[in-house]
Amino acid sequence: MQKNAIIAIIAVAIVVVAGGAVAVKVINDKDDGYSPAAYNDADVRLRIFGNANGDDVINEDDVKTIQKIIDDKNDKWKDEYYFADANHDGKIDSKDVDAVKDIIAKKPMKMWYESAFSIKDKYDGSNDRIDAYVNYPIGTKIGCEYSDVDILSVLGVYRYFSATSETAQADYGNTLYPGISDLPTMGAKDELNLEAIGNLNREGKLDTLIPRTGGTSTNYIWDNAKAAGLTDKVSIVMVMVQGEHCVNGALMLACMLGDQTLSEKYVKWFDSAMDTLGKLDKIDKKTCIVMKTFNPDNLSNVNAYNQYQPPALWFSKVINFTEQTAGKKGFTSLGSAEAIKAAMGTTDFVICQTKHTPKVTNQEEYNTWAAAKIESIFKNLPVYDAHKVYTIDFSLMPFFGGPAGCLLLASQIYGDEVISWDDACKMVNEYCSDFMPEGSNTAKGMSWGYTYTGWRA
Repeated sequence: MQKNAIIAIIAVAIVVVAGGAVAVKVINDKDDGYSPAAYNDADVRLRIFGNANGDDVINEDDVKTIQKIIDDKNDKWKDEYYFADANHDGKIDSKDVDAVKDIIAKKPMKMWYESAFSIKDKYDGSNDRIDAYVNYPIGTKIGCEYSDVDILSVLGVYRYFSATSETAQADYGNTLYPGISDLPTMGAKDELNLEAIGNLNREGKLDTLIPRTGGTSTNYIWDNAKAAGLTDKVSIVMVMVQGEHCVNGALMLACMLGDQTLSEKYVKWFDSAMDTLGKLDKIDKKTCIVMKTFNPDNLSNVNAYNQYQPPALWFSKVINFTEQTAGKKGFTSLGSAEAIKAAMGTTDFVICQTKHTPKVTNQEEYNTWAAAKIESIFKNLPVYDAHKVYTIDFSLMPFFGGPAGCLLLASQIYGDEVISWDDACKMVNEYCSDFMPEGSNTAKGMSWGYTYTGWRA
């Protein structure tokens, strides 16, 4: 009798549990109904673990997504919701829910993200990932190598610029980055000194570092810094700052700072420009050589970029690269002007990328300087006589202003079929005035804006 009673009680318990499960499901379907869509990993811009649903913000929807994965016992989450593993321990459980809640509440924690040095889906075909962490929220004393400081400008936090590289100080100066000449340095470009970085941290002058990333030119110091115990003191932010994926960097840095609204204005501008650039998908792109003309005094050895080098990452949105410059590494030497003539014939376009010179102080002087430089290289060549030489300022094209540079270039090459010249200039001016350091020449619409060789005049 007692045995039967026990069996009966268990049976009732099972019915109650089963009924409860059904009731919960009905309530969820009726009142919540949250069913996050799986996403393509490559499409995620905010590549931070905790961005469970793959959109551009970490919020309560990510909490719901993780809870949905747990409730459904979804064992395919790595394929469908890769960034749901908020605490980066290889599994999905309540700790990931807590981690996302901590991000939202801005509680101190280790925030894991996919480093820009991950080469998944890149040109070499490998699928390696490199994950790293920052000390969230990251600090506001930020060292930037080379031109990485542009990412602070587009977020409106240029005031956080606290240290730089010796190379950046020598190449740029206060006309582009006000105050840069007075900042402490962390070493040369691609040769940042961990000892110097550590010393600046101990002196209270540095708590975050953004090393150079993008294309084939990178400064990967994570492993050495981690081995030295520096990554727990200085957040090393390895996000994209060049090329089409620089928008990822803007979204990620804003999130790491604990204020995701910082990236909203730039992302809106970026997406608007990219929508217009979508028109290029419907036309036949010209095949071009992208020239490197940094040195105005040495014309005997002219080099060409390939599409994987940081300064050229944006160009493939507008043109196709010629086969002779389609390699993966290094510059392609085109030799003398006669060699260029032989290589190009009469039909190819040339896009000449120029670098700022300290000798110019306004837009008119810059255009005059650039036009003279182009003429000195290409005069008497068929492409010059046919008005097929176009130029874009180096400071605009590789970095966060790339979308505007692309539109300006597209207007020169394809005309109103893509965008009018006036509208392209408007996008450039918006970038210069809204997303560059206040007080710099670029913000004033001066020499660091845009230029062309007069063919549209």
